[in-house]
Amino acid sequence: IIMVLAGLLLAATNGDPARAQDFARFTAMDHTAVRVYFAANPIVWMGLPSQVAREFVRGKPLPHGAVATALPQALLAKLPPRQGYDYVRVGDDVALVEKATRLVADVIEDIFG
Repeated sequence: IIMVLAGLLLAATNGDPARAQDFARFTAMDHTAVRVYFAANPIVWMGLPSQVAREFVRGKPLPHGAVATALPQALLAKLPPRQGYDYVRVGDDVALVEKATRLVADVIEDIFG
């Protein structure tokens, strides 16, 4: 069974291990769940300092000075678990961050703006 699953994963990524990161992206349903949650549960949150904001991009590690706050449990319950990743709030955005490297895998921008 494990070999079959590995083969399916490899086929889905066209043999390119980097494409496996495509599974660590927000779906349209994720976007909707996050936006609906924060529309119903607004918070006041200041954005990132400009230098940190310029360095906060998908595909790079979280910059120094970027405060990553865990999402509320009620929202996490609506998002699919992604092994090896954390859902966090950074400034006005929600990000999917790889635990081991702090690499920003994907971002939903301007949630609170």
